[in-house]
Amino acid sequence: MKKYKVAFKALSVLLLIMGSELQAQNIKIQSDQAGFSSDTIAKMLLDLPQYRIYYEYLHVQNPKAKPLMGRKGITLLLLGKERYNMHKDYTIFRSDSILDVGAKQNWPSGKALNMGLSMNREAISRDVVLTDRKQREFIMEVSVPLVARYTYKESAKDLKWQLVPGDSVVSGYKCKKATTTYRGRSYVAWYTEEIDMPYGPYKFIGLPGLVMKVGDTQRHHTFTFVGMTKATLTDLIYSNPRAFGGKREWIRKGIWNFHNEPAKALEGDGRSQLTPEEKKDLKKTPYNPIELE
Repeated sequence: MKKYKVAFKALSVLLLIMGSELQAQNIKIQSDQAGFSSDTIAKMLLDLPQYRIYYEYLHVQNPKAKPLMGRKGITLLLLGKERYNMHKDYTIFRSDSILDVGAKQNWPSGKALNMGLSMNREAISRDVVLTDRKQREFIMEVSVPLVARYTYKESAKDLKWQLVPGDSVVSGYKCKKATTTYRGRSYVAWYTEEIDMPYGPYKFIGLPGLVMKVGDTQRHHTFTFVGMTKATLTDLIYSNPRAFGGKREWIRKGIWNFHNEPAKALEGDGRSQLTPEEKKDLKKTPYNPIELE
């Protein structure tokens, strides 16, 4: 990865917004339970990151609600030194880190897992986007609820940007405007040439500068830059070797079924049989994915 000239003007903004989320946690555990059997959680190392970039993510879960109500969280983009980038929910990143520490220090497994699961429940998105800069492709890792973790690849060449007139300032950086349409949504992005990195949150790459803000025109999914730091010595870019490979279409269909036809999703694997009363109790849940197609 080329060495970029980066001004960390927004670091104070990051620390102000994230507050205690960036502070080390002091955890006291007392238990007779056995510890982890391995020294880390499962991972396949792909790259070592050079930078951490943080984005505030606003997601409207129910597009039919009036007025629109959204959830806010933080996502993390790790820029690899050689070949890969990784974008994921920051609470998932923290959860993985705690499980790693618990495994290495032989914490009681039940306690450590409970801590990790508690953090996972706070996550807005469980999707992980790995960008292979050399092959120009995305490696997606997504969860089909109650089934498994899956992975699939797709081309990064499908994202076509239009550079259009317009300027703004985001987190102290002068920005220019770009638009695109991707997977059923139209987006407006603001990027800065002051940070010479053609990257951004999720799959929003390929602009002549770092993406500072990007959102769809319906305002259902919006990412806003809040800060940037150098990566730590323990940061890793990795894939999940336990994720099952599959086709994007049926993986996404499985997620759709879970939200819109939960009884069908539960009985789909043949291991569960629901009574009529149980089926009646299962309700649809709002589903407003970032990718509509």
